[in-house]
Amino acid sequence: MKSKSLRETAVVKILGYTLGLFFAFASSGYAADVLYHGSFCNPNTSVGGQAFYNQWGVANISPVSSLTVNCGGVLAFSGISNIAEVDVFVYDRNASEDVVCTLTTVALDGVAVTTQTQRSFGSSDPGQFLIFNPIGSTILTTFGLECTIPPFSPAGPGGGHSHVTTYRVITTP
Repeated sequence: MKSKSLRETAVVKILGYTLGLFFAFASSGYAADVLYHGSFCNPNTSVGGQAFYNQWGVANISPVSSLTVNCGGVLAFSGISNIAEVDVFVYDRNASEDVVCTLTTVALDGVAVTTQTQRSFGSSDPGQFLIFNPIGSTILTTFGLECTIPPFSPAGPGGGHSHVTTYRVITTP
């Protein structure tokens, strides 16, 4: 009789731990946190800058014209999650122009729900984060990210090619 109660106790404990872990993970603050490489960004026009892809993402190698790229990605569909934050890591190597990105959250029917624009804070040697926090409900939305990368510039801190290196999309349950 005693071994049966020990077995029952073990089953109850395992069940309790399993349920505890389930609720701990199910109630976490993030539903998904997905990081994309800048190589997912595609030029949206054949006029203007010139895209170059490598481990640093997408760079503009044109010495004359800015390059505009559209960056996409696949988000898990849950029907209840919000796009809480999008972070774009850029290198701004142009002394007179900034990297400018616009995030648009888009409903299932293609209508823009939110739109925000962020820009780098001038040319610098280290990379910079452009952080977006969409305001309002972004349930049942996906995202569109468009970035304009300035031309090659030999002047300024870290002079050279400007890049969109990575972008990260964080959703909440």
